[in-house]
Amino acid sequence: MGRARGRHSSPRRQRAQSGKQLHGDIVTSTTAHTLSRIRLPVSALCNVQCRFCDRNLDCVFTAPDGVASETLTPREAAGYLDAILQKVEVSVEVCLSGPGEPLARPDEALATAQLVAERHPDVRISVATNGLALPGYARDLAEAGVKEVRLAVADTDPLRLGSFVAFIRTGKRSLRGEEAMQVFVSQQEKGVAEAKHHGLRVTAVVPVAPEVNKANVAEIAERLKNWGVDRIELVPFEPREKSGLGKARPATQADMDEALSAVRTVVPDAQLGDMGGDGASLLGEEEAAILLRRIKLATEADVVTDRPMPDRNRPYVAVATSDGEAVDVHLGHAEKLLVYGNDNGLVTLREARLTPPRGGGSDRWKALAEVLPDVKVLIAAGAGDNPRTILAEYGIDVRVYNDAPLQGAVLHAFGIKPKGRGKGRQ
Repeated sequence: MGRARGRHSSPRRQRAQSGKQLHGDIVTSTTAHTLSRIRLPVSALCNVQCRFCDRNLDCVFTAPDGVASETLTPREAAGYLDAILQKVEVSVEVCLSGPGEPLARPDEALATAQLVAERHPDVRISVATNGLALPGYARDLAEAGVKEVRLAVADTDPLRLGSFVAFIRTGKRSLRGEEAMQVFVSQQEKGVAEAKHHGLRVTAVVPVAPEVNKANVAEIAERLKNWGVDRIELVPFEPREKSGLGKARPATQADMDEALSAVRTVVPDAQLGDMGGDGASLLGEEEAAILLRRIKLATEADVVTDRPMPDRNRPYVAVATSDGEAVDVHLGHAEKLLVYGNDNGLVTLREARLTPPRGGGSDRWKALAEVLPDVKVLIAAGAGDNPRTILAEYGIDVRVYNDAPLQGAVLHAFGIKPKGRGKGRQ
């Protein structure tokens, strides 16, 4: 899908031709190994713009070749996994993935993990993430049943990281330049510490880019070791053709071998990794597509959301937004909320309501509940445990959609399927 390969044969292309893994014990092939990683795409949103990514295509890190561009709801993802496990006789692990950043849609990712853990307690669950939002969700991931974080780390030096990353988005702020890179690296380091604190295994997945970071991989590994990561995997750099780094040379097998030798001087058990696959890698593309379509049709015929929905007593949905276009305001920072109603499928803005002044601890959230006596769902870009708990006691379901398009989030809250699902990332 739009990969720039040029005259060089990449390790992933070589692996596809041979059917064998390079190194390590986590693979997509079922012919020679007993463990396969199945990726479940849970988010099309992303909070980082990488220079090797094309926003019209899937994320290079979280959705490599063969992974569906279309996201799955928690029930669809769990149903898809159920069906796959009934058809194959191999051990699998599940990885919550893109086509974007899973923690940009934390509610969906956590709900998916919980369903998978409940239905398949023996299946190991991991999440592929860039780590920007990891510090705030490490505990939630652990409580949902996730066992491993697969952290994408292009570089650990803020001055060099700008070669890979154009900008990041935190809340409603877009940051660029050295400040953004310092924030990004700091969040990744904090995320590793939080993940380890809550018992999660952390694997750092490092792309080897011959013309960008290959010369620094040993230094990157040293810093990752100091952060406390449990494992380092090197994967081949393969930029999207129309990305900022689209003309950069992808990594060859020789590049990967040289990089691995350098990293092993610091971390002896480092490995060449595999990005993992989806149902198509186990069932075949045609059978997987048919199976997925059946799951989606069955789910749509049942219900489009697993969460509480507006009802007669609480018919409205409230949203924390700065511009009426995106869910981009943390609940704690919201000074007003837009309130939407649904009249037989026609969703309209009813009014804006002011929130209680900031401060006051739990009393503020009790006061907010009184402002929203007719609201069932409250959507924000972020929310702490305390307001979630208090508002839930009043019958208000708080959902986090970080930088999601407002229209789609509101329609989903009302249980209305959007008329079209594009493959591009939102």
